[in-house]
Amino acid sequence: NLFRMHGFDSWIMAFSTEDKTPLPRYVDRWDRMVYELKQQGIYLQLDIFSFWLYSSARGWFQVAEKRMANKILFILGDSAIRERFTEMSGRILNHVNPYTKLAWKDDPAFIAVEYYNELGLAIPYAEKLERTYPDVYKFFKAKWSAFLNQKYANVPQAKRPYPPAVFEKAPVLGVSDRNQLRSDYDEFWYEHLKETYRFCDQVMKNNGYKGLTLQCPMPALRCAAVSWESLPIVDAHGYHCHPDGGEQPGATVKQDSSVADASALFRRRFSDRMYGRPFFLNEHNYVFRNAYQYEKPIMLNAFAAMNDWDALAIHSGVVALTNDQRLSSFYSANNPVLRAGEFLSSLFFLRRDVAPAKHKAAVALTKKYVFTKGNSGSALNPTQSRLMLLTNVSTLFTDLPRNSRTPQPQKPDFIFQPAGSADIEWHGWFAEAKENGTSSASLESLVAALRKRGILPKDNITDLSKEIYQSETGELTVFAKEKKASVITPKSEAVALPAGKTEKLRTLEVRKNSVNTLIGLASVDNRPLKESTRMVLVLSTRVANTNMQHDASGVYLRVIGTLPVLYQCGEYEIQINRPGKLRCYALSLTGERMEEIPLSPNAAGSAFTLDMTKLKHGPTPFFELATEK
Repeated sequence: NLFRMHGFDSWIMAFSTEDKTPLPRYVDRWDRMVYELKQQGIYLQLDIFSFWLYSSARGWFQVAEKRMANKILFILGDSAIRERFTEMSGRILNHVNPYTKLAWKDDPAFIAVEYYNELGLAIPYAEKLERTYPDVYKFFKAKWSAFLNQKYANVPQAKRPYPPAVFEKAPVLGVSDRNQLRSDYDEFWYEHLKETYRFCDQVMKNNGYKGLTLQCPMPALRCAAVSWESLPIVDAHGYHCHPDGGEQPGATVKQDSSVADASALFRRRFSDRMYGRPFFLNEHNYVFRNAYQYEKPIMLNAFAAMNDWDALAIHSGVVALTNDQRLSSFYSANNPVLRAGEFLSSLFFLRRDVAPAKHKAAVALTKKYVFTKGNSGSALNPTQSRLMLLTNVSTLFTDLPRNSRTPQPQKPDFIFQPAGSADIEWHGWFAEAKENGTSSASLESLVAALRKRGILPKDNITDLSKEIYQSETGELTVFAKEKKASVITPKSEAVALPAGKTEKLRTLEVRKNSVNTLIGLASVDNRPLKESTRMVLVLSTRVANTNMQHDASGVYLRVIGTLPVLYQCGEYEIQINRPGKLRCYALSLTGERMEEIPLSPNAAGSAFTLDMTKLKHGPTPFFELATEK
């Protein structure tokens, strides 16, 4: 269990009118929360800088508006912002918690410290600084020009790759530029990011912090090289169909299925994960208004477990003391679909119902490859990333020094070479690799190699021509064209099904399903489903606000709506194939029994039919199945 303290540089400053000076009652509140979480065995990830940099509450808007410029200044070594980082990290880490009697830096409840949230996201915005923050732009241009002149200082003018005008006034490159200067421009950022992390590491050392540190890289290959050399842990961030425009009229949310796109959100971590070290995805979500939120526990969390990732933290708002908020893009506590997904995910991932792959594969990169023209500012080819649906995949570098705090790992079972690159979509709040329609020939040869080496067993049904993907363990299967995906483990089973489709798993059988639904069955007494005395059945569909309006496609929002939250109701016929008499109860979101659902025993086990609209206390995703006493 883990809680990421994202936005701490604003939460601690609530109602403060003095820069860098939080009110004592909020310091006490955080100390108490750290103590209480520790008592529950919940670890914490501390973010030093997010957006607000410990400014007073009255200055939050201006500081947040300048977030990209501040990140550029931090990367390029501006003394003022780095002194601020040094001061505030020292005060926080050396603060003694009166409840635990430990300084934060010495408390093992803090599993890792994150220096600066999504630092590399600012790099593409350097070209925009000229009109928004001209002083920052001037500082950046001077650094860029100095780097270029220093790199070629000993190269005769006649042999330099660029004319004198480039060295006199180094041009700023946009994200689409693929000229010869691109590699030098990205190397400039690569070197400065490495220096930034060395600076941050030293600040931690000076403060006596001996724990782990991490950062969130961007998908550009220049960042992958930095991660390999500089980070003991990578913490990636990503969203399925990130909103554009929030909840305002005209805001957009794509209506893509993550089954149909073979879990693009999951696969975009291809170049983020470094071989032989921990990997977190501690900011992620399937956002509200996307019609396929129900797919998340299979298409993200289960595959993360199969790839043996180390931490997952949904963003955001997982706990609510009152039920008084309408649905919004990221908020989870009042969203029954996300609640159901987190329940199943805690079993697939945290309980490790989903077995990790027995083999490890890695794409082998070199610094030369990264800084080959056109690669450094691009992402790895997403086509090859589909291997992540089959086995445990990560990235390694063969010619760069490994981070000094990372032990030498064993050699992967399978090493392969990259095949091309992909453009990146840069947004003010995220960056993600684009699917580029590259030929699948390289993927086909890789799958054939996995079969030849016995990594994929003979009975594995993966078929690229049909877009069928099955993990080497056989527990996870995706039928992308059918928008169907399943998980079958001894303690839990689930299937994401389109309306009108049926499916027979091992214990769970869906004989009727009238709406798009994730149907799951999980043991909650830690026994196999065939022996469990208490199980939970999940029927996860879709949610909306009352009077919410959007266009026919569902993409464009017109009116966000109000409470109460609405839940899409379906009609189902479910068969539970296991011996023993069972009783079934509809549960509230917090687990209380609300009403009993009649079951019909049969030769194979028990069956029931359900019309969600007829439940006495309203629809719910949760149903208890318990052995009859």
